[in-house]
Amino acid sequence: MKFGSLPSIWNILSRDERRTARLMCIILTIGVMLEVISFASLLPAISILSEGLMGSNVPVLSSLLRQKDHAFVVAFVIVCLILVFAIKSLYVIWSIWFQREFCRRIEQRLAGSA
Repeated sequence: MKFGSLPSIWNILSRDERRTARLMCIILTIGVMLEVISFASLLPAISILSEGLMGSNVPVLSSLLRQKDHAFVVAFVIVCLILVFAIKSLYVIWSIWFQREFCRRIEQRLAGSA
């Protein structure tokens, strides 16, 4: 597909579909940010798990978990990672469903008018 055909594709969409397409751009942007956050959380987690809180460069976690034993800190970090990746994965699954429904509705409308 050439980028020159993008305006003609935009003209095929109804007013509501254009609004949904704009919303989908926002949804996809949020999905990208969640991907970045999930992968960016790996390095501090690995640092904490391998070096402990003393070698960590995450001052917020260091101050919160300084009094806890190492087993608690490891469990806390692992649970946090699981939550971050679970939330991100559920959001991505929902956004894929949203995209597919959007495309399905457009296909049905265009097939009915052909």
